Amino acid sequence: MHGASIARSLEIGRIYVPAAAGVFSAVGLLLAEKSVAVASAFVARLDELDYTAAEQAYVQLQREAERLLGVSGKARCMRQVEMRYLGQAFELIIDLDDGHLSTEARSELRARFDAEHERRFGHRFDEHNAVEIVALRLRASDPDHVVPARLRHALKPSETTSRPVWFGKRYGFIETAVVGRAEVTRERQAGPVIVEEYEGTTVVPPDASVFRDEFDNLVVDLQRGVA
Repeated sequence: MHGASIARSLEIGRIYVPAAAGVFSAVGLLLAEKSVAVASAFVARLDELDYTAAEQAYVQLQREAERLLGVSGKARCMRQVEMRYLGQAFELIIDLDDGHLSTEARSELRARFDAEHERRFGHRFDEHNAVEIVALRLRASDPDHVVPARLRHALKPSETTSRPVWFGKRYGFIETAVVGRAEVTRERQAGPVIVEEYEGTTVVPPDASVFRDEFDNLVVDLQRGVA
């Protein structure tokens, strides 16, 4: 209801009001890719790492992740490492892009950790400061999850009415059309208009316009420089 005035105070010129706005977060939760994150303590200096033991630990993490996802042998996985300089009490999570810890990958992993430490904290230590791994992590998702290209929201026609609405001292009371989302067309319509729905009410002030886009969002455009 107050979206237009809030947007104007923030110098935002366009507002999108999605269909089923009252449950929009719930819809997103239901459509989001199903994923899990698992971790296992694994303390070792990077230059003394037992790569075979690390690989076995990752295999166990993947099995656990697939069990939690309800898939078998086909999860999409990203391996990660929690690392820190020896003696620190906090860690940074570094992705393993190739998925494996090895002697060949050790220098690159150290370089990526140093770079991330400098990005986060503004400095890095030299190569004489040892780096240790404190945990192995794995993020897994279901590759068969498909998000629909678009959601269809059934718009029910409603009766168009009107009533006087107060739009502040600048405009006073104005007889304003009260419509449903289905009555908002693809063509731009000048305000004032009130769009009433079960989920909420959208107020389009006199100095704004509204139309319904291809995804059934209400698109409210505000005039710039209007108090």
